[in-house]
Amino acid sequence: MMQNSDLESRQKAAQAHLGKAMLAYVEDHTVAIVLSSEGHLKGNGTGICISIGDKILVFTAGHILFEASQKNLEIEIIGKGSPSPVVTDVISTNYLLDDVIDAGYIEISKESLDGLGKEAIKISQIRGDQAFLEDKLAVVAGFSAALRQSEPIPRSDYNRIKLRILSLQTVVLDPKEWNVTLQNLDKPPNRDAHIFLQYPESGVTDLTGEIIDVPAAFGISGGGIWALHQNKPGLWSPDYTKLIGIQYFWYPSLRLAKAIQIQHLLALVGSRFLTPSCHF
Repeated sequence: MMQNSDLESRQKAAQAHLGKAMLAYVEDHTVAIVLSSEGHLKGNGTGICISIGDKILVFTAGHILFEASQKNLEIEIIGKGSPSPVVTDVISTNYLLDDVIDAGYIEISKESLDGLGKEAIKISQIRGDQAFLEDKLAVVAGFSAALRQSEPIPRSDYNRIKLRILSLQTVVLDPKEWNVTLQNLDKPPNRDAHIFLQYPESGVTDLTGEIIDVPAAFGISGGGIWALHQNKPGLWSPDYTKLIGIQYFWYPSLRLAKAIQIQHLLALVGSRFLTPSCHF
């Protein structure tokens, strides 16, 4: 008979293997966004590569693109490799930033995506309804500014930035709890626009099963919120992971992350890219 400790060990190993597969999937579609001036890094965020028709978009937080516009900063997208591939050939950008919505996208070419060593998720892998608010488990992934080296860093040394992705399995805050937990926020929550997730400070298990201390969320803005599903036997495949939102703010005192629901990114994209044949 198998001892309980042996069974637990095998379960933990299986969970770590599953987590690594999920992490690899999320990383394949996630890029770092660097804002620079005269070749020197001034800040970083995160983006998710999306394929809509024959177009490639990088969904991100609107305030990142607003900052680039206001400060005349260059937008650079960092991919996977050593040295890190850098794309500066941005076709277009668009964003919406107000008291409710914080959303934006960057359009790049298919050649740029290939050069980044990344993949784009399909529109079918986006979940634009609100049923996810009842699913509880989700993954937050992004490139925390706390995980990179200090500024300034010239473009030639971006391979030293060490933008490491943070993947955090967490819990979606039930809207029924909003009236109590979120009653003192400076901006009122909007059930039709927002997602709130627990963002603990320490003692958190990442996707690989490792216990980590969670860094500040600066730099994770623009990172994806992924609904976490498994089939009945507890197995996972990419079909069970849906993009439901884009993180853009956090509340350190409450240890909560805030995201915009993905349908608002799709609304921003609008008829320019979406066609009647696009389903999500």
